[in-house]
Amino acid sequence: MSKKKTHYAWTIAVAACLLAFVGTGIFQNCSGIFFKPVADSFHVGRGTVATYIAVQNIVSMFFMLIAGRILPKVNIRVTLSLAVVLVCGTFMGMSQITAMYQFYIAGSLCGIGLAFIGPLVLPILVNNWFEAKAGTVLGVVFAFSSIGGAVFNPFGSIIIQDFGWQAGYLSLGVIGLIVLLPTTLFLVRYKPADIGLQPYGANEGIDATQIQTVVTTQLPGVTSRRALKSPSLYLIIIFTIGSTCLAAFNSAMPGYAESLGMSPALGGTAASVVLLGAIAGKMLLGWLNDKFGIVKASTFAVVMSVIGLSLLIYKAHVVVFLTGAALMGLAFALTGVEPPIITRHVFGLKNFSNIFSYVTMSMLFSSAIAIPLYGFIYDATKSYLPGLIFAFSMLIIGFVSMLAALKFGENLLYEKGI
Repeated sequence: MSKKKTHYAWTIAVAACLLAFVGTGIFQNCSGIFFKPVADSFHVGRGTVATYIAVQNIVSMFFMLIAGRILPKVNIRVTLSLAVVLVCGTFMGMSQITAMYQFYIAGSLCGIGLAFIGPLVLPILVNNWFEAKAGTVLGVVFAFSSIGGAVFNPFGSIIIQDFGWQAGYLSLGVIGLIVLLPTTLFLVRYKPADIGLQPYGANEGIDATQIQTVVTTQLPGVTSRRALKSPSLYLIIIFTIGSTCLAAFNSAMPGYAESLGMSPALGGTAASVVLLGAIAGKMLLGWLNDKFGIVKASTFAVVMSVIGLSLLIYKAHVVVFLTGAALMGLAFALTGVEPPIITRHVFGLKNFSNIFSYVTMSMLFSSAIAIPLYGFIYDATKSYLPGLIFAFSMLIIGFVSMLAALKFGENLLYEKGI
């Protein structure tokens, strides 16, 4: 008997993990290691340097709408490969920057590319290729973004310490190009029908010649126009903003630890512990969604995040502080895993890429605002506590909004066809 061939969906899962590991792990999760050395080099405040990330996210936010429309229509291998070259080339070019305004230009260019290879494309690929186990696979994929941050943050920090921030940008850009370009050129396919397959876990027994028809004419969901008129979309956006604001506090974790009298090394350790908590949290949350559903999975993550936040504020002992940091990692899981799962549950797959682009825009917008905001709050108050209270409030508002989004979503009738 011949062995059953492995479904190509698992190759897509590997490709998505690589995109998350390097694309998000380097180009989004490693930004904080450059703030201090760049600020010292140009004699400016850290908030000024962090603003280039805000520019990057704002540009990426607007290009998300374009990406959501281009990805289903243009060869995805070409589109993603051009984006990889743009992002990695810009990152390498940042090693030659001689003035602060050039960071803002570079941030704009990276923002364009990251709109295509960032958090938008990952759930699109997973949802297109997996009918079964989509939540679990999505959790693993987003866990790799945190693994990437946990790996490349210390690696980049060592390069910066020994050779300077310029070498840090150059080396990370080269690594990104070496890993991502072969992935986008040779592994990625937009949907199973492109190579005559059905999604993993879909009903079997359909002839290959019928697959394209099934995929394009019977995909359940609502149109983008109907989604834009639904309160559920805006409630999902509020939820995404709330969870992102809490996750963004990790950029201030080293400074927060120092403000409590802890060593800079412990502050860096706390930021890494948050990422390690996010690795476990994303995989766990993906599995919980498949096993118990959205509400129970999200409630668990919110409760753990609140406990973690309380432990950070309590600050009685180093072990307590690091335990709180680990539980805070679940906020990362909420931000990465839940929005695409909720969007698919409420609106279906018919126009998922277009609809989810609005949700991802809100993620980038809130990150662009929150990361420098925490720095400016500290500059104004000499305390990170107001920032933590703000993050906690946004998480609770977001969670209530998510529950309301699911309730309103019950009234949406799925349409057939495109």
